Amino acid sequence: MGGSIFAGGALGGGAGVAAIGTAIVATGVVVPVYFLVVASFNSDNKAAIVAEFNRRRLALPLTLAPGSLFFPMVANPRSLGLRWSSGTTGDGLLLPLDSLHGLHVTAAAPASAGK
Repeated sequence: MGGSIFAGGALGGGAGVAAIGTAIVATGVVVPVYFLVVASFNSDNKAAIVAEFNRRRLALPLTLAPGSLFFPMVANPRSLGLRWSSGTTGDGLLLPLDSLHGLHVTAAAPASAGK
C-alpha cells in the first residue's frame, strides 16, 4: 500500500514538472511576440502621439499678462488663500506672503529737506 502512494506521488510530481516546463516554454514564446506587437503599434502611432504632444505643449518662455487668469494682481499682497471642496466637505489653506511685502507698490516721493 505504501508503494502505490509513493508511485502516485511521484507521478503527480512529474506532471507538475512537465506543466512548469510547458509554462516556461509558452512564456518564452508569448512574451517576445507580445512585445513585438506592442512595438509595432507604437511605431505606427508615433506620428499621432508626437502631434498630440505638440498640440498640448506649452511654449516656453511664457510671459503672463498682469492680472492673468491665475491670480489677480494685488498691491502689497499679505496672504494667498486656497479653498477646495470634494462633495459635501471642503477645506482651505492660508499661505503667508511676507516675502512679497512691498510688491506692486509705487515708492513714495521723497520729502524735501527744505520744506
